[in-house]
Amino acid sequence: MKKTFIRISMMLFFLGCFLFSDEKNASFLKVEQPSVKEGKYRLLINLNQVETIISDYNLQGINGFVEFADSNDLVQARLGKIVDGKINWIHKIVDNEFLLIKFHRSYYKDIVQKLEEKSKKPGFQILLSDAKTQVVLMGYEITFCEMPDLIVELTYPVKIASGQLLKDEIVVTVKNNGALAADRFDLDLVISRDKQIPLKKASYSELFQEDVLLKNGRINIDHLDPGEKKLIQLNKPVMIPQNTPPGKYYLSALIDPGNTIDEFNEENNVFVGFMLVEYKEPKKIILELINTEIKFNPSTYGLQVVNNNIVFSDGKDWRKCRIKAYLYQFTHVGWKDYHWEISTLERGVWEVSGGQFCKTGGKATELKIKVNVRGGSKIALPISFSLILPKTEIIYEPSTKKMQATSFGNQIIYIPFWKVCKVSSHLYQFTNNIWKDFYIEVNTQEKKVYRVTNGNFCKAGGTQEFLPIQVKIEE
Repeated sequence: MKKTFIRISMMLFFLGCFLFSDEKNASFLKVEQPSVKEGKYRLLINLNQVETIISDYNLQGINGFVEFADSNDLVQARLGKIVDGKINWIHKIVDNEFLLIKFHRSYYKDIVQKLEEKSKKPGFQILLSDAKTQVVLMGYEITFCEMPDLIVELTYPVKIASGQLLKDEIVVTVKNNGALAADRFDLDLVISRDKQIPLKKASYSELFQEDVLLKNGRINIDHLDPGEKKLIQLNKPVMIPQNTPPGKYYLSALIDPGNTIDEFNEENNVFVGFMLVEYKEPKKIILELINTEIKFNPSTYGLQVVNNNIVFSDGKDWRKCRIKAYLYQFTHVGWKDYHWEISTLERGVWEVSGGQFCKTGGKATELKIKVNVRGGSKIALPISFSLILPKTEIIYEPSTKKMQATSFGNQIIYIPFWKVCKVSSHLYQFTNNIWKDFYIEVNTQEKKVYRVTNGNFCKAGGTQEFLPIQVKIEE
């Protein structure tokens, strides 16, 4: 059928539109001017779009009206009557698509002016009202600008470790709430310490900085139709920067950060979610104790393993034997089939295998251990002597809670005497059953060790004293 009117389409996407300050999204409504033959002060309103706008409201049992109103709920035209939940449109339907509605002259001029201004927020709404009480049941803000409107949502684990890789744990959902398709835009994943995330392309860095783009955190999206909702799969895992200190952060998704898409509402383009960064549990924590001393008193048979003036063993886990005034043998409860032999005359240490403890003989291999001796001779007992171990390692595996303390591959401290407590993601405390008023604390973030007094084991706090012990972390 030949059309008898000329439509002036108001599907416009000009830059001169005003932004919404309201968080509520408006729905696009197509409004057109018919030809003069249809009469003065008449407008064509898209019927299908009105039905879509109100479709989320359950009309069952409702008796009322569908109305076109301004932002103050002043009704400017009644579109239809609701009877027991069914809508009867009370205007002429043109081409099975438009309602032809006559407006009061002042209302008509106001609407046409807003159409000509191409306003994103013209100040009109579609109302559902009750017939008896005239109470507004629901109001739907409308816009005359046909534009894309991109929004993004994000699901992710709240507790995240520094340096953690995330792929399947992150689900990104993008949606186009607008009336036009959006083509070729980016989505950025960033982290920050606060919620103030600027809507701009983020800068990538291997190290943490405010609003930093995560590694592999920029996603390209080709197309999104009006009303389309799409789950975005991460092709590569994103990484939380390795040096991110533990604490509270915000993981954000920025849709169209480059502002390549002219949208209906730019204020809903950032999703901000709280997260807690913890340090990734290390595979191994290694404490390197330089120049650990095994101190021995021949007259009392007292033995101690000492480092930084801290006694790591009181000798109860060692066996000692004097062969001669200048010749001694040591073995640890953790050793099998070998022992150490020490000569205070030669000031040397040998590892002996294939021999019997407390007797000479066996295969001896000299160890690079310095021996300090006070007094003594070939026939006289020394006052004391000590073995200077160049490097002792205390190795702890958090996942298995396995621990060892070795020098030259030999265990020198009895592990069952020890307790380890994880205070937080980056703080571990070690104590020995011979330590009564202190413990040591390892900060894996700072890679530092402290002697702690006036504190409670397995709790943060106390007085710290730095210890020159090197910390190595294996991940």
